[in-house]
Amino acid sequence: MIAVLLVVCEIFISTALILWTKHTWNLPVLLMGGGLILLALLTQMWWQVLCISLLITGFELLASHYHL
Repeated sequence: MIAVLLVVCEIFISTALILWTKHTWNLPVLLMGGGLILLALLTQMWWQVLCISLLITGFELLASHYHL
């Protein structure tokens, strides 16, 4: 249940940033972020969950902004 909530939160954060900058979805990066969060959850490394989520969201935002 907690894993689902974290993935949903990561998707909401990514969506909010993308809509705020008026760019399109970067689905592979979003799915990779969800998969990494689930992997970190299974190993119970909570601080890594937050770091990974923020890094992927930031990378997604930069990639959308600079069309990488």
